[in-house]
Amino acid sequence: MHPLVRDASRTPGTVPVANGIVTAAALADGLKDGMDSEVTAALRSLAPHILDAFEQADLAGLDESALLELTLAVNVAGRQLLTDGLHARARSVLGAVRAVECEYVEPAHPYTFITRHNLAVVLRDQGELTAAREELEAVLAVETERLGADHPDTQITRRSLDGVLRLLEGH
Repeated sequence: MHPLVRDASRTPGTVPVANGIVTAAALADGLKDGMDSEVTAALRSLAPHILDAFEQADLAGLDESALLELTLAVNVAGRQLLTDGLHARARSVLGAVRAVECEYVEPAHPYTFITRHNLAVVLRDQGELTAAREELEAVLAVETERLGADHPDTQITRRSLDGVLRLLEGH
């Protein structure tokens, strides 16, 4: 990481701005369905900075809004790692986000669904199909209850689960 970017990301007030950019881009393009090439390129270049900001953040000192924004941005960075084929790193990053969510965020907050879905994708890609199925089934149950069966996020999770079930049938 360039020292200027590193120092700027540690300057109070700049992390939320960077996270806001990543969050807005990710939400505009959709977190679970993949992103267009321009957004992907931007996230690939921003991911190391977002991850550094997450590692340096005083999580207990953040208000809920800032914490949610940071976890979503890191989740997006973790998804980019997965897209880039860095499965072990993605699993580590997404696991860290999940741990933070378990400590600071309501269990059924929609952002937790994103993290859990992405972790299930990592599990699937690492060949842990039963664990991926179990996680997606749990996410689908909560999304269906909280968001409804026809919500786009619920449908995406259902398609992911269907893909895992097809893979399990082939084993």
